[in-house]
Parts: sequence; C-alpha cells; structure tokens
Amino acid sequence: MLDMRKERYFRFDLTDILEKSSNEDNVESFKANISVKASQLSIPQAKKYVNELYENGLEPEIAKEIIQLLDRYSTYR
Repeated sequence: MLDMRKERYFRFDLTDILEKSSNEDNVESFKANISVKASQLSIPQAKKYVNELYENGLEPEIAKEIIQLLDRYSTYR
C-alpha cells in the first residue's frame, strides 16, 4: 500500500515525473489513476497499470521512474 503519511509528497513527485511526458492530454488522468490504485488497491496493481500505460504509449524512462517512485513510497502491512 501507499504510505498515506507521505501521500502529498508522492503526488508532488508523480506530477514532476509526468510533466516530462509528451502525452500532455492524459497526464491528469494518469496521475489520478496511479494515485488511487496505489492508495486504495495495492502497489502491484498500480505497477500493473503503469505497465499497461507503457504498452500504450508512455515513454519507457517515465514508466521506470514511476515504478521506482511507487517502490520508494510503499509500505507493507
């Protein structure tokens, strides 16, 4: 799960990463979906969603940065 104490920082870092994307139309949608999946479902589900985005046109370096960000802000219960 996403460490909820650091959720605000996660969102700021995610925004910084997604600003580099050339797909500017869907950045807000990507950000919202990744945040919801990480905080409410699980980190593996969020990673799976990022991999789906990568297969559908998200740049590989951005997908890799997002997965590293998810690992950094995850907590295990």
